[in-house]
Amino acid sequence: MKNLLLLFFMTAFFISCDSDKEFEDIGDASECSLKMKEHFKEELYCNTNTEISASSTHLFKGNYNGKIVYFIYTDCENCLIETPQSGYTCELELVEFNRDFENVKDRKMVYSSCEKKFYE
Repeated sequence: MKNLLLLFFMTAFFISCDSDKEFEDIGDASECSLKMKEHFKEELYCNTNTEISASSTHLFKGNYNGKIVYFIYTDCENCLIETPQSGYTCELELVEFNRDFENVKDRKMVYSSCEKKFYE
């Protein structure tokens, strides 16, 4: 009987914990990726409201003229969005793409705003 009572209280305790909190999975994120996510934090969002148009922004990195550059990429199916015009190196040096975004090579997602997860 004591064991059942203990089991009941433990179950009630775990159910009452706030499970709506969102935690970021930093996993093996590099120091630079964490720094860039912090730098772009005001621009990163995830809007899943499909009544308007689901859109989100994610942190990407790529190689532009020999420099690793971090930039925000907007993901929106029904929007006319311009490609990124600039990015930043890990040293926060602004790099202008000069309407030459197709020459940003090896583009990879670094942080997903919707999944709140880093990818390295």
